[in-house]
Amino acid sequence: MLTIGAHMSIAGGIAKAAEKVVQMGANTMQVFSRNPRGSGYKTYSEKEISRFLQIREEHHFGPVLAHAPYTMNLASPKESV
Repeated sequence: MLTIGAHMSIAGGIAKAAEKVVQMGANTMQVFSRNPRGSGYKTYSEKEISRFLQIREEHHFGPVLAHAPYTMNLASPKESV
């Protein structure tokens, strides 16, 4: 089985992103772990997390990948970056 997904916006919540993945016929997704240009992040409710996990299980998602924010650069010689 192929694992096919897309980079998804989680603006409407992680469960909504998973629902959109299912609608497009994919079986995994990549999301930013936090705001891509800053450090802000959202804490999800237990209900949101449970719904996301339920969708993953029901639709046999492959690994879900997290993309680090753009502000992180592990190869930079500047310690602040």
